[in-house]
Amino acid sequence: MTREDYCTGHKGEKKAEQRQYNRFVRNQKHVKFYQSKEWKTVRVQALVRDHYLCVKCRGAGIYTKADVVDHIVELQDDFSLRSTLTNLMSLCHKHHNLKTAQEKKKRESIVQWGDNDDEK
Repeated sequence: MTREDYCTGHKGEKKAEQRQYNRFVRNQKHVKFYQSKEWKTVRVQALVRDHYLCVKCRGAGIYTKADVVDHIVELQDDFSLRSTLTNLMSLCHKHHNLKTAQEKKKRESIVQWGDNDDEK
């Protein structure tokens, strides 16, 4: 992996992994949305609004190219916000990965809490 992207030799592998993930793991409604013209349009609108810069880096006075447009409220939490521009932010890979890790940790703690409710 290079600083910005996967090297030429690994791009094909990454695409194949992503196809498998989309087909067997990811919510199909979400996959269909991310492949839609609606998403592609609103994604570009968010990037233009944010000047193609990561909003987290920019807030710290650092100018980093945004690679990802992220839903602030995740699709699985409120699908109706999927194309709402105010629910989107442009992020670099580093900040997107940090946000995703925080969301995953939060979800896991909620599931664990819910599992304990059954014990009385």
